This record gives sequence, C-alpha cells and structure tokens, in this order.
Amino acid sequence: MKRFFPRRPDNLFIMRGRGGVVAFYAFIAVALYLLGDSAVRGAWDVVFSALPWVLLVLWVLYVAAFQPYIGYSDRAVVVYNVFKRYEFPWSAVRTITDHQQFVFTLKTGAPIKAWGGPNAKRPRGSQAASGTGAAARTPLEHLTHVWHEGRVRSQGDSALVTWNIPAIAVGVVLILWSVLSLI
Repeated sequence: MKRFFPRRPDNLFIMRGRGGVVAFYAFIAVALYLLGDSAVRGAWDVVFSALPWVLLVLWVLYVAAFQPYIGYSDRAVVVYNVFKRYEFPWSAVRTITDHQQFVFTLKTGAPIKAWGGPNAKRPRGSQAASGTGAAARTPLEHLTHVWHEGRVRSQGDSALVTWNIPAIAVGVVLILWSVLSLI
C-alpha cells in the first residue's frame, strides 16, 4: 500500500501531550542519578541488577507516554498510538472530536482514537471572565482548520495501519532480560 507522504516531511507538525514528555525525561534524570551514584560508589552489582528494570520502566514510559502523538501535514495525518501507527489523508476524515482524546472518524465509519494528543486548553479564571482567552484556538479548533483546508488537497478514503515492530521487539527483550536478572 502506498504511503500518503514520505517518512518525515518538512511540513509535518507534531502534537503531543506534555505530561508524557515531562514524565519520560524526569524518569531518565532520576534513573541516571541513581545508577550513576551506584556506579561512582563502585556498586556495580547494584547497577547491573537494576539496569534491566530501569530500562523496562523507561521503555513502558516511552511507548505509553512519550511516543504517542498526532502528526499532520497539509495533506495527511499520522496517529501514533502505543503499538500501532495509523496514516490517512485528510480527505478520509468525516469528523474530528475531542472528549478525553482526539477521535478521527473516517468516512468508512472507523474511529481512530489518538492517545497522544494534547488536552484542550480552555480559558481559566480572569481569561474566561474577560474573554481574552476566546481568541486562542484550542488544539481541536486548529486540527479542524487544517482538516478543512487539507481535504481538498488530498485523495483517498482509507487508513494505512502498521505495527510498531521495533518497540514490541525491544519490549520482549527487556522483559526477558528482567526475568533472567531474577535468576
């Protein structure tokens, strides 16, 4: 099946939730500090026994919190969930909704839930009272605007679905390594 755009076009915009990115990098910092402290103290047995577990937690954070995103260009959308990647042209989208996560409903009726989108920003406090937050567009409004412009530039009505085989393989290796470290 033909891809809708090359691997990483120049005009690809990525939408990602901030919480997952912060958690991922915070865990890296804590893990480096703790493992580094053990290494500096010469407790290499602690470093090597903890390393597979630290990497396993890091892998879980990566695939569940950091990696999921919504990528889009002027012609197509890429929804990268935990182990699946959906790629479809804007012309295939019937509706976009945002409840707890973005949901792209295709013209075929298939819903594609995006785990990695940002939360909608809503005006708070004095912004809501004064109306100054009304001019700022939410992520849903932004995506809807791009969708309306992009559906005339793209063709197609189906989604290309692929599995994230490298992430699954790394997870299997880390699980095996963690279990073997217990023996």
